[in-house]
Amino acid sequence: MKQQTNIVWFLLGCLLFTGCAYRKAAKQAAKYEQAKMYSAAIDKYLYSLSKKGDYIDARIGLMRTLTIYKEQLVEKIEEGYEALNDDAVVDNYLALDNLRKKAAPYQVEIAIDSRTQGQYAEAKNRFLVTHYKKAQHYIEEENFSEAQTLLESIIKVESGYENAHELLITCKCEPLYRSGKSSLNNQKYRTAYAAFQQILNINASYKDTKELQTESLEKGILTIAFTSMKNQSRYPTFCNSIINDTKQAIQKANNPFVKIVDLNNTEQMLAEQRRALQYGLELKAGAIIPVRAHLSCAVESFTLTTTPLQVVKKKGFIKETKSDKTVVYHKVYYKEYSRSQTCQCSFLYDLRSVETGLILVSGSSTPTSTDKIHYAYCEGQNNSNLYSGTWENQKSAFDANTDKVNDSFIAKLAMKSLVYGRQELKSENEMRQQLINTIVKDMSNKILKYNPE
Repeated sequence: MKQQTNIVWFLLGCLLFTGCAYRKAAKQAAKYEQAKMYSAAIDKYLYSLSKKGDYIDARIGLMRTLTIYKEQLVEKIEEGYEALNDDAVVDNYLALDNLRKKAAPYQVEIAIDSRTQGQYAEAKNRFLVTHYKKAQHYIEEENFSEAQTLLESIIKVESGYENAHELLITCKCEPLYRSGKSSLNNQKYRTAYAAFQQILNINASYKDTKELQTESLEKGILTIAFTSMKNQSRYPTFCNSIINDTKQAIQKANNPFVKIVDLNNTEQMLAEQRRALQYGLELKAGAIIPVRAHLSCAVESFTLTTTPLQVVKKKGFIKETKSDKTVVYHKVYYKEYSRSQTCQCSFLYDLRSVETGLILVSGSSTPTSTDKIHYAYCEGQNNSNLYSGTWENQKSAFDANTDKVNDSFIAKLAMKSLVYGRQELKSENEMRQQLINTIVKDMSNKILKYNPE
């Protein structure tokens, strides 16, 4: 029932907001119209109708404003035609036609007279021919940016004109292609890869882009193999978790230039290749991924320290509410228990190039995870009614003059947190995993951010 009520209120809120939105937009449109800002007024009227398609005030306002704005655009088309300014004719006609299309769904029609249509048709032909020739000239001069602007304007007017689409692809891709090849030749493989990817997003078959991108990746990829971790035999579970979680973090990042290589798999593949050579079998080219960097890690220390359980005996009360609603406080002793533990390690790592021996990435960390418990318990009593406080004599009846019950809101909240507080410390596995998460995040982030360029 409560969920249904919430849904009803939500729907009512949506209806209220929608109602406010279309009325507000229409009022704003009217103000723009009074200020003779007709383009802005039309946009607001259209927005109002998009919220409520049959809102008569917005529809009438749109019809009125469109009539005025249409006359202005027709006048600009006439002026442009007389001045042989084909760009002005085309731009204003397209603006007029765009308004016609936007208004049509709301039964607001804009009629474009035959004279205006004829002026546009004549100017459009000259516009297309002139811009196309200029674009070709710019391409010949390798001024791809200017050519792109002209070709985009042509396609906007007539999408299938000549081979404007193909030329536009050239204008967008060729500068990236040349930049990518230059980066590849200068051993900036990641920059080259990114440039080629931009091209593939535009046109998947542009020249030999795919092959060049593959070459960039093959030459720039950083293949990493874990070496045996120092003290791994002493802390096997801890070390193995760091290795496995780091592998997963790097793989999850999906960085094409950073890959983890299994040394055991590499050894197996080498053995297979040797057998193939020995018996004259076909070699599997590319089956072996060369290791380009070794990741060495060391757990210098690992400690888990737990304090003894501290027990403090305290005075308090158990509150009893009788059937006649009277309240009685029973004096009791309760105990507060507290304990804490700290897990800490010292961790070192470095990533070295197999080819040069240079350290590519290195780091160290001393992560710490802590946990503590603090709870209260009164044996043999209903602890949900336990209150802290003070009393003089446990055997005597409760006396408001000498005995004090801490029943303020803050005091009750504090006692509830103690009564229902966690009574067991986190396990060693949980504490250890917190350290692992910190180590893996730091190490994987640094490796993934490494950029040789």
